[in-house]
Amino acid sequence: MSRQAKSCTRCRQQKVRCDRVSPRCSRCASSKASCSFSQQPCASVSPPPSTPSASTESQDLFLSLPSSPSLVPEEPHGRRVEPEPAHPSPGGGRGIQAKRKKRRRACLSCVRCHRLKIKCDKKEPCTRCRLSGWGRQCEYTHRVEPSGEAALPYVLTEEDPQVALATWHAPHRGLSHWRSLLSKASCLAPSLGCVAQLESLPVLATEDAILRNLSATSGVMLPDNFPFNSPRASPFACIQKVRTLIGSHRGDCDAFVEGYLGLYQMVHPIINTDEFRARVSAYWDDPRCLDAAWLSQFLMVLALGQLVVTGKTAPTVELCMAAEACLAKTPFMLRPNISIMRTMCLMVLAKLTTNATCWSFDACWNLLGFVVRQAICLGFHRRHPPTYPSPPVEYADWEAGRAIWTTLLYFNIQVAMISGMPSCISTDVIASHDLASDLGSLDTAALAWHTVIHTSGPTIIKIISRVNADTNLPSYAEILEYSSQVRQCMSILDRVQGPRTLRMTLDMFFRRVLLVLHRRHALDVDAPSKYPVSYWASLECSLALLVHQRDLYDQDKAPRGADLLVRLYMLDVFAAGMTATIHLLRKDAPLASGFAIPPRQTIVETLQACTELWANETIQSPCFKMGHALLDRVVGALLEGTVSLPHISKDSGRLSKWDGFFRLPTPPYTHDMMNARAIAQDNQGDQTTSAKAENLPKVEELPSAASYAVNPRRKTTISSLSSKPHHTTPCQYSQPCTDMEHVPPRSSGAGAGEHRSSQLIITYNPKRTISRPSAITNHTTHPTPRMGKIAKIEYFRVPPRWLFVKITDQDNNTGWGEASLEGHTQAVEGCLDAWREQYTGLEAEYAIHPPPIPRKLNVPIYQLLGGKLRSKLKVYAWIGGDRPSDVEQAALARKAQGFTAVKMNATSDMGWLDSPARLASCVERVQAVKAQGLDVGVDFHGRLHRPMAKQLAALLAPLQPLFIEEPLLPEHIEAVRQLAGQAAVPVALGERLHSRWDAKPFLEASCVDVLQPDVCHVGGISELRRIAAMAEAYDVPIAPHCPLGPVALAACLQVAAATPNFAIQEMSLGIHYNVGGYDLLSYITNPHIWDVKDGYVELMDGPGLGISVNERLVREASKGAEAWVSPGFVGPGGELREW
Repeated sequence: MSRQAKSCTRCRQQKVRCDRVSPRCSRCASSKASCSFSQQPCASVSPPPSTPSASTESQDLFLSLPSSPSLVPEEPHGRRVEPEPAHPSPGGGRGIQAKRKKRRRACLSCVRCHRLKIKCDKKEPCTRCRLSGWGRQCEYTHRVEPSGEAALPYVLTEEDPQVALATWHAPHRGLSHWRSLLSKASCLAPSLGCVAQLESLPVLATEDAILRNLSATSGVMLPDNFPFNSPRASPFACIQKVRTLIGSHRGDCDAFVEGYLGLYQMVHPIINTDEFRARVSAYWDDPRCLDAAWLSQFLMVLALGQLVVTGKTAPTVELCMAAEACLAKTPFMLRPNISIMRTMCLMVLAKLTTNATCWSFDACWNLLGFVVRQAICLGFHRRHPPTYPSPPVEYADWEAGRAIWTTLLYFNIQVAMISGMPSCISTDVIASHDLASDLGSLDTAALAWHTVIHTSGPTIIKIISRVNADTNLPSYAEILEYSSQVRQCMSILDRVQGPRTLRMTLDMFFRRVLLVLHRRHALDVDAPSKYPVSYWASLECSLALLVHQRDLYDQDKAPRGADLLVRLYMLDVFAAGMTATIHLLRKDAPLASGFAIPPRQTIVETLQACTELWANETIQSPCFKMGHALLDRVVGALLEGTVSLPHISKDSGRLSKWDGFFRLPTPPYTHDMMNARAIAQDNQGDQTTSAKAENLPKVEELPSAASYAVNPRRKTTISSLSSKPHHTTPCQYSQPCTDMEHVPPRSSGAGAGEHRSSQLIITYNPKRTISRPSAITNHTTHPTPRMGKIAKIEYFRVPPRWLFVKITDQDNNTGWGEASLEGHTQAVEGCLDAWREQYTGLEAEYAIHPPPIPRKLNVPIYQLLGGKLRSKLKVYAWIGGDRPSDVEQAALARKAQGFTAVKMNATSDMGWLDSPARLASCVERVQAVKAQGLDVGVDFHGRLHRPMAKQLAALLAPLQPLFIEEPLLPEHIEAVRQLAGQAAVPVALGERLHSRWDAKPFLEASCVDVLQPDVCHVGGISELRRIAAMAEAYDVPIAPHCPLGPVALAACLQVAAATPNFAIQEMSLGIHYNVGGYDLLSYITNPHIWDVKDGYVELMDGPGLGISVNERLVREASKGAEAWVSPGFVGPGGELREW
């Protein structure tokens, strides 16, 4: 049906605009023509009389249309436009025509298309604007009318609580979930009358959660489906609404950002702070300049920061919904980028901190699985950076991706332990060799956080996979081994430089892992006697988590908003409280009510304080409410218990009593070697005494002790709980620490009648695990060997160019070392003469540690460095000389010896700017060696200066050498940095660096790819170990420089065996300096230990350095030996050149 005609007949026929003025339009009046408006009476219902006009049918149709109600135009929102009155006025005169209302149609096209009067496809941005380059300026002016119903935070579904409860129980949940604790507590607490409450906890939480799903106001909780398809995100479908929302927080934006950075960024460094601040400034300059992906990230930072600063939940939810709407505008499923991945990590963090039900924590596991798979698709899990030449943007994205991957590792461990579900990251993706531990500088919070997570990630994920498995649960021996590995990672925390909150959260990270690891055996009926390590470790970690909870709630010491961090660990704290409760409920435990010593009372009071802190969170969640009710019920029952002091026989193995003090017997700690002590400080003048534990079990494992000395008359409170690793070198034998040191009470200014509560300080000191050699496996305890005083220091200058040192103590124990410094033998001998006077008479174990001690212990040195990480080591040999010529035959000879890699000099002497033709011979020699199937390292030896080194590095790049060594002298670090940035091959250097401080600038500048410290140049095994650990922090491997003698090589191999980032070792076997009939194997009596096979040598298993020095030959060869002098090069003009 045609639309209603409003123009007059004449104007319609001429197709001109009609102003519809009655009784005659302007055009008709100006042309003095008759107008159809003047011919139709306003008071007549019937059609007007026929006119000569040819539009009679049109007029009839026009006059008849208003009588149809269905054709009356409607205003928006359902309002109808009333038609003009068709009846005459009551006065009988001409009726006054009602004023017509102009239609207000919504303009659905974008502003630009509407102005140009072209068709718009109504996309955001529309296709026309996008193709013409106006996509960022594409805007819409129409209003999104409300639907009439308020947007609900959840999808409305009719759920039966029993069905929902069955659904919640359906997924497999491993032993890391708190449900296993409830079943254990139910068995131990029938007398407390809390079994029914334990059984009803999941049901009540489920019913309450379902009711909250139907509520339009859910407080702090985000929608369960966040960040996908949340109904409350629909109002922010228009990007202008998002910008308006951000603009409303303009005045508080800086405070919100600082709130986020001051709390969350310190413990979860997700974003790049400098880049983020710059983009925020750019956004305020031009809000249209940034895309939806970054806007989503910005909104999440504002949401979390707003919650820290103001504590208001409604703005937080609104900002999160806007972030979800922006995320929906990005291709996050198809082409995620760095901003999108950071946004997803922030959304996981928001769900963990703002949501507070068991359902929401389970939802985080599903969300995290999606994010992890996106990160794997982008290659964030790969260790190595993009290959050169790569654009800087790609490398920057790789660095940012590694930071995101560390964050996902942390969240994966967190969520898997809370939910009891399998790890979202498989052990295949995160193999232990892909993530290296860091023992370098931890001077920034971000570096410390990433280092700790990277170091411990593989081990902890493996633990979670085993603990939550249906079958093949770890045995007690495996648990002890895992526990030792976790505590080794914990030892890094002592060196973390950062805010106190960071150290606390990292300690909680490890404590909850240990709590989950030991839970199965710690809750066993016979755990105190059958599984003592798990029993005490479980109690230790429970108390640590409870103390950290209290510290994070301390408004005076903790940063603003730190209580929000506790929500990340609320279920861990709940598990810790339940575990400590179970320890107190056991009838046969050392801490049961029958053995009511003050530590038990201290734990009860700690639980009581924990319960009071839980009360602050009960309004946030039904789960928290039920958890608080449960803890309050159990702790209340414990506080009502009676206290008695029965005498327990020392043969019972549980508790002994001496003079009113009680001591827990020493459990046989197999791998942890934990020394636990409790010191009670009393102001009443009581003398703290100590006693020795008797009848300690004889075991094969390395023993340690757990002892308490407390005054039963005083009330004690836990004041601190820390983890401080020993810095002494772990020894193969360890005397059980069965005596507690005498600690007299502190004097104070308090009067005689004043009382002050004692302080119970529990300190656990883990040591590193070392494996027991087969030669001494039958020993149970053995005193630590003591070396006598140094009686003699001798040195021997031996050909071809080495300097050996022998130290003998008064008991005739000996140790060999090497102090070769090529070309400077006399200087080293002068130092040895001075040190001989200084060190003679000192105890050898302090002066020359470690070689004599491991020989007396009958263990290799690598055992004292933490144990071996590999059983064979990759090596390479030299070919050619200082002026290399024919290397093809030499390469074939090395290949026949079993080597798969060699090194040769690049050139002889070279001018500052020499002929490029002189570089061609190096390329030809490398090609010849590579043709034999060998990898080749090219030693520039600092002979080339920058103009020539740049050319040669570019020529060698297509041949893919193993590395280029010392392309420039190390004093030109700025030139080395430039060359490393341009070269497409690994740059190696380090033989001219004499300490870790010399190596540090090169690592910080990222201009070295392979570090080559020399064990003789840097000062021995200890410094070489430190340099290797520092290099590992920068993801740089070591390939120790060693064109020296057998003692130096043996020392390098011992360090390499215990170094994760060891790459390859240089051997001087057959090097061109070894002349006169003396070679690498000449001065040892067991040369077979270094037989090369397929490019590897087997790790020596002998004591000490693993070699046997032929002392007779050393003394004979040293007679009349001359000092070796470095050769030199002279240029054609008589100038000296670098050798």
